[in-house]
Amino acid sequence: QWFKAKVGLEPVQTPRSISFCTHAIHGNEVMVVQDATIDDRFSANPLVTGDLGIRFYAGAPLKTDDGKRIGTLCVIDTKPHPEGLPEKDRATLESLARRTMHALELRRSMLKDQQSGTPR
Repeated sequence: QWFKAKVGLEPVQTPRSISFCTHAIHGNEVMVVQDATIDDRFSANPLVTGDLGIRFYAGAPLKTDDGKRIGTLCVIDTKPHPEGLPEKDRATLESLARRTMHALELRRSMLKDQQSGTPR
């Protein structure tokens, strides 16, 4: 996996086999990991046990209009969040994921029109 945009996270890409996003992309809603050190799916993960020291993850799947999953929009922290992700923040992450997909779909449509010569 690779990170298209990031703040405060050093690697640009990580192996998909250890990716938190691999789990999140298959869900229909935001996936939240409050403390990765005590989550059976991630406690032995090198992204948790290694230099990155990921503790918290929240990710919303990015889905095309036809349902294809192309990635996730996520928030990662090196501190656990035992309170989870407040409902307001969860709704914001879901909204940002929808807006991201809308922008990507619009861009794809514009590029398709340009390639076919269809005026806008």
